[in-house]
Amino acid sequence: MVSRVTRGTARSTGGPKPSTLCSVCYSALTGGLNYGWRPHYQSGHHVESAAELGCYVCGTIQNSKSWLLYRSHCLARRLQYHLDLRIQDDGSILDGPLVQTEELDGPAYCWRFQLWRDSGQSDTIPYHAPAMSVDNPAFTKLATTWVETCSREHEKCLVLHPVYRPTRLIHIVDAGHIRLITSNKEASAPYDSAEDWAREAKDMKLVYGHAFFNLCSATASGSSGSSFIRRKPNLLVPEKITFRGTEFQLIYDNQFYEDVAYCTLRSPARVYQEWYLSRRSLILGSRQLWWHCRKQLACEIRPNGAPMCSRGLWWKEAKEMKEDSTMPDNPNSLCTTWYERVKEYVRTELTRESDRLIEFSGVVQSFGQSHGFSIADDYLAGLWRAHLPAALCWAAGSPTKRSTTYMAPSWSWASLEGDFILEVDDDLLQKQCFASIRRIWSNINVDSLPAELAMGHRIEMQGYVFELEVECDPAEASQCDFSVVLDPDLEGPLYWDEHLEGETVISHLDGAVIPLLTREECDQAARHTMAVKDAHGRFCYLLILDRGHKFHFHFLGLALYEPLEQPCCYYRVSYWIWTGLPRGISVNELSAQYKKETVLLPA
Repeated sequence: MVSRVTRGTARSTGGPKPSTLCSVCYSALTGGLNYGWRPHYQSGHHVESAAELGCYVCGTIQNSKSWLLYRSHCLARRLQYHLDLRIQDDGSILDGPLVQTEELDGPAYCWRFQLWRDSGQSDTIPYHAPAMSVDNPAFTKLATTWVETCSREHEKCLVLHPVYRPTRLIHIVDAGHIRLITSNKEASAPYDSAEDWAREAKDMKLVYGHAFFNLCSATASGSSGSSFIRRKPNLLVPEKITFRGTEFQLIYDNQFYEDVAYCTLRSPARVYQEWYLSRRSLILGSRQLWWHCRKQLACEIRPNGAPMCSRGLWWKEAKEMKEDSTMPDNPNSLCTTWYERVKEYVRTELTRESDRLIEFSGVVQSFGQSHGFSIADDYLAGLWRAHLPAALCWAAGSPTKRSTTYMAPSWSWASLEGDFILEVDDDLLQKQCFASIRRIWSNINVDSLPAELAMGHRIEMQGYVFELEVECDPAEASQCDFSVVLDPDLEGPLYWDEHLEGETVISHLDGAVIPLLTREECDQAARHTMAVKDAHGRFCYLLILDRGHKFHFHFLGLALYEPLEQPCCYYRVSYWIWTGLPRGISVNELSAQYKKETVLLPA
């Protein structure tokens, strides 16, 4: 049965108004259930019918990215909803309905809504109704007001040196006239030359950081793309719900995620840095206009800003996308803060893998300057010296492989080709550490490059090392595992670094890269890639951290490979988490039963 729109009792600050909720969604929010599951519609067809009749919840679901991608699945499934209207924190945000498809022979898809308290938000930026057309003067007025308010009131967003000019500027006079402005340097070299790129890369933080604001077309994949492709003005007026005498707005939780955080524009790696370093971004989304600066996230739905509390998921996502020089309360959390930036960056796409560190150099500069690190002395190919050895405990959570061209040592995430998912534990620096760094030095002569692009460092470590044997499934030779020689029953999640065409592989550089080389010679060095089952060198495990008994798998370490032709050089091949220590010994017995060894992780 097609649901009809219920008219009646939802209220706003201006008095009674017709509700824009269908009978099912209206009953869910006003039926007295504060916590629990209830049936929703019998199929997605009913959701679409209710959306056509004007239901705000059903219309938002139909207009979502997941419905667009998996519509056939959603249409064929029954739906249910979950409510959690229990007061938490200061009560400014409540978990509203979560609508979910039935779990049968495939994944379930869900749409989560929150209730945001409508009171207490100053109406400094009036925008009472969304513009029906982007040509409406109110649309331009809203953007102008955001820019002016930020320039006047947000100290964090002020440009420190307004007179700065990059090497090249284009002056757009009008639609038919542009002119090239050059300042500070001669723009003689072609911009895609290696020499020019190396010279300009070190200035990326200055270029993006001194822009007045960035204008972003979130859905356009090229110059011919369009913005606001899924704009529906009726869905930009959130339904207002009165709960326990307080008025709330019903907000779709994934609105920012779909419209901005994972938009088409943010797929290229270069955009991550541009967005992060720029102080202000005016975003033309797929559904609405957004404003994102270091102080505020706003949009047509919330023109005066989204809530900046711990339960406000829009701001929680947005604040990680802009540079923040605030020192954390606990210095040990800096490693987590750094890896949050890295995890977002490695999910992006590079035009050239050789640009992996270059496209991240501005973020490196920003983080180093904000947190008191010397880039020349403390930055090591994607990691910081102060975070070692704990920061070596990362895992590739999706298939990838190392770059054919040398980009970084095997112990760094920067050695892997993107895009991939990086998995890292929080608070690595607060865990018990069993390994230590004895010495770090560079073996690649790259004096012509800025320090943030330095990539060749050897690490000499001391720790507990355990012999490993490779075990391959006879029925599926591409599936390999490790066993500990001293304790074959020891187990835990094993994350191989590299996969190629469905097969687990390992790689190492030619021995010629071990001495001091120029960058050109390093570029020509060969990388040897082989199936794990074909490797004839030595495998061992370096124990690094213990994350505590509250975790079933709690000992963290690296599986290393020593090629026959490179004795004493150990290349990282996987990340392995153990349930315990060999032969069931305790941490207190470790030093008595095993001696620490020295291992060299080459560049």
